[in-house]
Amino acid sequence: MEHDYGLLEYDNLWQIDTVTGAMEILGRTGVGWLTGLTQNIDNGTIFACNTTHLYTVNPQTGAATAVGPFNAGDYDMACLAFDQTNNILYSISYSDAALFSIDTHTAAATLIGSLGLVDEDPMDCAFDQENGHLFMVSSFNQSFLYYVHTATGRAYKVADFVEETNVYGLALPFGPPDPPQVEISSGGVLTWDPVYRATSYKIYGSDNPGSGFSPLGTVIETSWTDPTYPQGRRFFKVTALTP
Repeated sequence: MEHDYGLLEYDNLWQIDTVTGAMEILGRTGVGWLTGLTQNIDNGTIFACNTTHLYTVNPQTGAATAVGPFNAGDYDMACLAFDQTNNILYSISYSDAALFSIDTHTAAATLIGSLGLVDEDPMDCAFDQENGHLFMVSSFNQSFLYYVHTATGRAYKVADFVEETNVYGLALPFGPPDPPQVEISSGGVLTWDPVYRATSYKIYGSDNPGSGFSPLGTVIETSWTDPTYPQGRRFFKVTALTP
């Protein structure tokens, strides 16, 4: 079962089933008005912030522990995003919108640069782990999507959202898609349900269930027919591919 984490009413940590949408409250963070949430997938650490401090959050109880103040002067933080490849925690400020890198051990904030925005409020940010890009949603009467240059802090508009739409949260998929659940029917036909984020599927076959699998083909459909059927015994596996 796949899960994600979410803040509701700014003080409770919830576990969200990403398949069914079912929500389970894990507990109160003990910190009012949290503005940002992200996770280091490699070690499972959940980071949260309010405008002035960085916290870690216990995934079992929801309790937040202060790492420390950002010590960023008059800047107040709006969101967090973690770069898994380079092990960098980023934050974007509300006031005088700017990009910061955050020390995960001390919470010290280092200014990277101004976003260059006027009369817009950053709402949330997320890191595209597969392509190495930082994105942000910002709002002023309506919401906009921005790409943020992590070396300079400069924000570049990607697109406007639907007019009069306000977007407050942003998340990007990360990691390999789930493996398809394959069924084999008469005639050597393999079928499976579509897998979220998959653009194609690769089929492998072997005479041994534990080893020796070699590629047999790649399809964009959710079925494949073994051209060598019938055989005495054949084992298959199918993997989902992303762009």
